[in-house]
Amino acid sequence: MQSNIGGNGYAIEAAKAVLEFGLTELNLDEIVAAVNYENVASDKVLIRIGMHYVGDIEWPDQGIVKKYRIKS
Repeated sequence: MQSNIGGNGYAIEAAKAVLEFGLTELNLDEIVAAVNYENVASDKVLIRIGMHYVGDIEWPDQGIVKKYRIKS
């Protein structure tokens, strides 16, 4: 049995599909994401799909969040 973040791996598969669509179909040069420090599962998903942590940013109504990005 395969072990995935969140149990079934749906978040990872969905996130991979969104990245692929953005980078290949929309020809985006860069995609960014932000995640709260408390949201460990989403943080792991971003890392698992190949996004890179680039630092912290201030997000309205959220406070300090972790910023990730991936470039084509």
